[in-house]
Amino acid sequence: MSKLEPITQPQSRVRHHSDPIAVKPQIVQEVLREIRGQVTLNQLIVSVAASVPTSVIESCLPEDIPVIRATPNTPCSVGGGMTAVCKGKCADAAHVGHDLSDVRSGRANGCGQEKYKDAVTTPAGCTIDGIMELEEGKLRVTLIKAVVRATQRAKELGF
Repeated sequence: MSKLEPITQPQSRVRHHSDPIAVKPQIVQEVLREIRGQVTLNQLIVSVAASVPTSVIESCLPEDIPVIRATPNTPCSVGGGMTAVCKGKCADAAHVGHDLSDVRSGRANGCGQEKYKDAVTTPAGCTIDGIMELEEGKLRVTLIKAVVRATQRAKELGF
């Protein structure tokens, strides 16, 4: 497998091969349309692009191409996590059972609270926007207080 090189702009850098290509969710459709003529029925398209449904991917490809969407979690980067998989309309159980051991989150686990957050988010992604909204609403403090209170109550009950 060749080295994974992210494609950040839709352009003719995609070659005829079956190695992974990495693109930002915003240009997935353009890149898929670019490689459309090279995709065959014996290939499986696996997407880890955030917020890009299989139906959108399928609409950019020839008919009957199997597509699955995978969402790895951070521990996958250290071999201890899991990957949620969703099949498109032309994918079957064999496609979903395909070996996805090469699907990784692309980021390494770090130490410390901020590094964990950075490990599971991308700077311009959906998750970080949601986290920022939660932080502005002081949800973290509320959750900490809830855990402390629940722990106190459990001790009162003799657990």
